[in-house]
Amino acid sequence: MEDETGHGQIAASHHVGVAENYQLKRVSPSNEIRDNQFELKNLTQRNFKIATKILLERKTYVFERARARARARARARAGREREREREREREREREREREREREREREREREREREREREREREREREREREREREREKK
Repeated sequence: MEDETGHGQIAASHHVGVAENYQLKRVSPSNEIRDNQFELKNLTQRNFKIATKILLERKTYVFERARARARARARARAGREREREREREREREREREREREREREREREREREREREREREREREREREREREREREKK
């Protein structure tokens, strides 16, 4: 079975060996199945580990995102609350200012009233003075 190169015999025997090996396996496929199952088991275990790792990472990512969103919402709520509080404080300040203004207005009104009262009093005094003058003129 030698060809021009002189390696024919080896090549042929190699093919025969492969065929025989295949034949052996064909006769007892349980070995192959067992090997395949073992390999499959290893693969699935590895895949399972990888899958669980990925899932855990994804889960923690989801939780972290949710936590971050919750924190952001809390910050926003606190910010709005602070803004509302500042607005209420400004409103109270404006109210106090209006109250002070009303108080000043009442004070001015009382002052005008006192001034009118003094004016009336002077008027009465002048009237009495004129009365006295008339009395003196009659005498």
